[in-house]
Amino acid sequence: MLGADRPLGTLTRAHPELRARFLVAHPPEDVYKTEEVGQDARVELVAVRRLELGPPSAPLRAEALTAAGERRALTADLAFLNLGSAPAPPDGSVVTAGSGYCPPGRQHPRIRTAGDLRSARFQRIATAMGSGSEAALSAYYAARGLATDGVGGD
Repeated sequence: MLGADRPLGTLTRAHPELRARFLVAHPPEDVYKTEEVGQDARVELVAVRRLELGPPSAPLRAEALTAAGERRALTADLAFLNLGSAPAPPDGSVVTAGSGYCPPGRQHPRIRTAGDLRSARFQRIATAMGSGSEAALSAYYAARGLATDGVGGD
């Protein structure tokens, strides 16, 4: 499995009888996503800095550079993407970080980033709803010349 996004935990909880082995290669920054599956005996977690897939074959083969700096060969019968979403900011005047996300505190005062564009750690609907409310309130306060201390920070 490429990536440790939340659907893996949903799968393992919903099917405790499933006889399968999950080799999960994920970026070290996503280790917080592995907490709910880390104790499952069916799951082997491998934090990787780089992963190179080999040519299509059975079994599938990949060469990994682990977060610890070791080279490791990985094999699997099947591969699944479990990476979540990637930032896709609109072209224009938004400021992006090296990751592609748009930190709120680095934007023009009239630009508000919400939900999935803010950062990788806040890819959830509730965050998007909160960001939308923040943007609406900021516009309301700005239109009335009121201070917006603390709104739109990092």
